[in-house]
Amino acid sequence: SPDIMTESEGDAIVLSYHDSLLRRSDVSLLESPHWLNDKILGFYFEYLEYDVLKEFGDRVCFITPDVAHFIKLHDGPAVELGVFLDPLNLRRKQLVALAVNDCTSLDAPGGSHWSALVFDRRKSVFLHLDSAGSNSPQARRCCCRMAPYLGIAECSLLFEEVSCPQQENGK
Repeated sequence: SPDIMTESEGDAIVLSYHDSLLRRSDVSLLESPHWLNDKILGFYFEYLEYDVLKEFGDRVCFITPDVAHFIKLHDGPAVELGVFLDPLNLRRKQLVALAVNDCTSLDAPGGSHWSALVFDRRKSVFLHLDSAGSNSPQARRCCCRMAPYLGIAECSLLFEEVSCPQQENGK
């Protein structure tokens, strides 16, 4: 069974914000040299959506890491993806952003690396930013699975790796 700290053991809830719930252990990851987890990224996406970029809500969509993980690994009927994606009205969004992890198991979400995938409707392109240069297959999978919900027929022609600073682990 997984190690789960109870509130009495010091893992109290420190933030409840829209669909995000952060515990003390999640927030402690923000102190160096830890990696971010899906809960921190999901909270940040919701913060951007509901506070920072609220006035752009009709044009911008942030897809949380848990939904992105499902999109990436879903092999069932497309209608099942529609349950998550149809309510987002992606065909009307100018920008769609999601965090993609390198995990390949639907049973054990998480992974050890995140990259950013952004669909820019003005250019009809998926832009992939990967600080380790290793997450392209997972991002491409998300791109192809999302394409029909964005009103795009061919996803493979619309994927572009964007240069970004590369991380240096252990420094």
